[in-house]
Amino acid sequence: MRYGLSAIPIRSVGRKVMICLCLLGGLPAENNAGGESRCPTQIELQDTPCPRAEMTLQGIPFRIVYETYRKKSGRQNWELHLIDADGSHPANLTQTPDVDEMYPHVSPDGSKICFVADELVNGEKIRNVYYMNIDGTERVKATGNARQPCWSPDGRIIAYLKGEFDRYTTRDFATKGIFFYDLKAGKHKEHPNKGLHHLYNICWSPDGKYIAFSYGPKANEQVGCKAPGWDICVSDMSGKYVKITTDGNHNKESDWVPIRALIR
Repeated sequence: MRYGLSAIPIRSVGRKVMICLCLLGGLPAENNAGGESRCPTQIELQDTPCPRAEMTLQGIPFRIVYETYRKKSGRQNWELHLIDADGSHPANLTQTPDVDEMYPHVSPDGSKICFVADELVNGEKIRNVYYMNIDGTERVKATGNARQPCWSPDGRIIAYLKGEFDRYTTRDFATKGIFFYDLKAGKHKEHPNKGLHHLYNICWSPDGKYIAFSYGPKANEQVGCKAPGWDICVSDMSGKYVKITTDGNHNKESDWVPIRALIR
């Protein structure tokens, strides 16, 4: 099996996956003899999910948004879905059979989602950055030929990576420079260091007691590539985890919604 877990390094160890992470706002990072910080604990994830009954997730006051490849209006494409942490109340936020929406990231207050959309422009496919309300309304294009957007801590700015080439590619390292889009002003600004190229998964992340990740058999799991049999899982900090999706429809790139959005 392979696991997709944004911004947290993972490595296979026998029949388990070891995840080492320093919890912001949780246990402090310890210092070793050289003065460098290290994570206080390692979390072991078994390579198969637990039965759903072994974890009680109904009380988690958050939801999860993720990308999924499925049939809509007779065609298959990528859509963004929202779901409760226990796997209940799924909702399709995009419902656009002619556009592929992927890589969702939620604003700190839980009111908006930024994402990428692969769409045809003048007959050529291009990956663009959008944002919208958490219920899928008021969709706005932030910029063209860009990818891997994320939010500033105050939710006023979207950071993104500019595409390195004009020609479309699914390669996630094909980026050139960090840029910032001010939602209120509608203006873009490049990072002072213009040599920041080929970056991955820039993000500002919240604290938490649970980890959401994608899980499935060997696949080309990059954004825009299919990963049949992959599902979204939720783990507590002991390493126990369960699937919250079970259809295997290429479910990946999950992110937490900081509030329980009122979408049913």
